[in-house]
Amino acid sequence: MALIPKINLKKTGGLIAGSLAAQVVSNKFLAGTPEKPVNQYIQKGVPLLAGIFLSAQKNQLLAAAGDGMIAAAGANLVAGFLPEETKLNLGIGASDVLLSENVMLSGQYGNDFNSAAQDFAGSPGSTEMGY
Repeated sequence: MALIPKINLKKTGGLIAGSLAAQVVSNKFLAGTPEKPVNQYIQKGVPLLAGIFLSAQKNQLLAAAGDGMIAAAGANLVAGFLPEETKLNLGIGASDVLLSENVMLSGQYGNDFNSAAQDFAGSPGSTEMGY
C-alpha cells in the first residue's frame, strides 16, 4: 500500500480552478458599484449555483471545477451568516484582517503611503537609501 495515493491531476486541477472561478465570479462579475452594490448573499450565492450546474456535467474537469466552486462559494456564503466575533475566533477571513487599514496602516503614518515610503527611501529624488 502506497503512502501517497495516485493523484488524479485532472480532478485536482478542476477543483483548484473551480475554487478560483468562484472568487472571480463573485468579486469581478458580481461586484457592483459603490452607487449600486450587489446584495452580498446574491454575490456569494450565484457562484454556488454555477458550481451546482457544472458539477452535473459529464466532463470530469468541468465536474471537478463545479465541485471546487461549490466548496469555495458555499464556504463564503455560510461565512457571511456568521457573527464577526465567531469569524475572528475561527480565523475565517484572517487574511482580510491582516490587510485591513486598522491593523497595518494605523499608527505613525496613517494612510499616507508616500510619507512612509519616503522615510525608508531617503529624500525626494535621492538614489541612496536613508540610513
